[in-house]
Amino acid sequence: MPATRLCNSLFSPGEASLRGDFLGNIELVASSLKNHVLPWAKTLAEQKGKVWPMDASDYIIAGGSLGGYAAAGIVLIHPEIALNAIVQSAALWWPDRQYWLLESWQEHIDAPAGIKRAIFHEYGRYDIRLSQENVELANVLSQADNVTSAAGEYNGGHNYLSWRQGLIEGHNWILNNRPQG
Repeated sequence: MPATRLCNSLFSPGEASLRGDFLGNIELVASSLKNHVLPWAKTLAEQKGKVWPMDASDYIIAGGSLGGYAAAGIVLIHPEIALNAIVQSAALWWPDRQYWLLESWQEHIDAPAGIKRAIFHEYGRYDIRLSQENVELANVLSQADNVTSAAGEYNGGHNYLSWRQGLIEGHNWILNNRPQG
């Protein structure tokens, strides 16, 4: 396995009322990653004499709730940005309870060859509002061609305290299980 470089970057509006406008808009997240976050990280790495990876298979996007929705959407709709995701308690009902992202994943089961993704997906036992839609996503991911996935229910609810361990487990799982080449 080639050397892997990880960049931990958390980005979301500080104002809670604006998070849905940003994280709930996969195209806006993709544009922000392409035009701002990744170029900034590359420049920072170069300033420190480091080599920044350029291949989407080297990137892991992670998020919980609306961030999980954004992460699941980025690896599906924008595989040129990231092919690996940690999806935690995704708010798949966003924005209008039509579940379009879940349906898009269902349509993706027979994905084109060559786009290989790794997705670590988890949801909380006590996350009553989102459990069923995340169980459905887990089932879809387990059947999808060209997706290596792990899904599970953790003993917790819908909060960062529950998600923080999954970030570590997810990174380790992806590094050990992501498809090569």
